[in-house]
Amino acid sequence: MKKSLSLLLAASLSLTACLATSPPAPPPPEVSKTGYGAFVGLGPQLEEHLAEAAAGQLERTHPPQRNLLLFQQRIHDEDGFGQLLTSALQRDGYFIRQWYDPAMPPQCGETGGRDGETYRVVPVCYVLDSVGEMLRLTLYTAGDVWSRLYGAEADGALRPLGAWTQHKAR
Repeated sequence: MKKSLSLLLAASLSLTACLATSPPAPPPPEVSKTGYGAFVGLGPQLEEHLAEAAAGQLERTHPPQRNLLLFQQRIHDEDGFGQLLTSALQRDGYFIRQWYDPAMPPQCGETGGRDGETYRVVPVCYVLDSVGEMLRLTLYTAGDVWSRLYGAEADGALRPLGAWTQHKAR
């Protein structure tokens, strides 16, 4: 028990140190208005690790051969996680579109539709934020919400603190 508490405290302190060394940039107004986006700045290496994890989860739930991913949030140049995620998805064979209208809220909880006979259109949004001393990665896809918590190891690397959890959007 004492060892578990010591490890948890060490992981918490490591994550705090990691987040303290690279303060997050304030999100662009459009991102904070919609509630979607990356709300913590982690640096390219950690953001790449999380982007690969998100891409892997999307590949398991919505295979690239049958699905077109429609990101319904603006992915800014300053959003390193979003840029890395879309790059990883394209590398894995996905067709990706972005649609963003500041006058309309994103419809990430919708089940999607069809693009002709070939592809199912899957609405996608994401949130990367912190919960206490942990990071939370949430994917909103076609009526489902997938979340996973991450903690920092002693060397500053991230590790999942559990499996992906799923629930239905609204």
